Amino acid sequence: MATGEKDFDDPLNQQHRPRRLTPRECARLMGFEAPGEAKFRIPVSDTQAYRQFGNSVVVPVFAAVAKLLEPKIKQAVALRQQEAQHGRRSR
Repeated sequence: MATGEKDFDDPLNQQHRPRRLTPRECARLMGFEAPGEAKFRIPVSDTQAYRQFGNSVVVPVFAAVAKLLEPKIKQAVALRQQEAQHGRRSR
């Protein structure tokens, strides 16, 4: 067994372990709060906050993807409207 598994609570082992991120740090990594902005309110327990941030998407990445898709969505909407005006059925 590795030292970390056998002697988990050993002080020598613990001093080299990285610290756990706080829920606020997780929120910032996921794009929910930027330094200098109003604080993002986390009204749940730390455990629940870790779960929720772990199940979320990175907000700036989602915004960038949505911006890239916007012209194609507008194009598809315009095509459907054009087909509807000409009496064609869309598939």
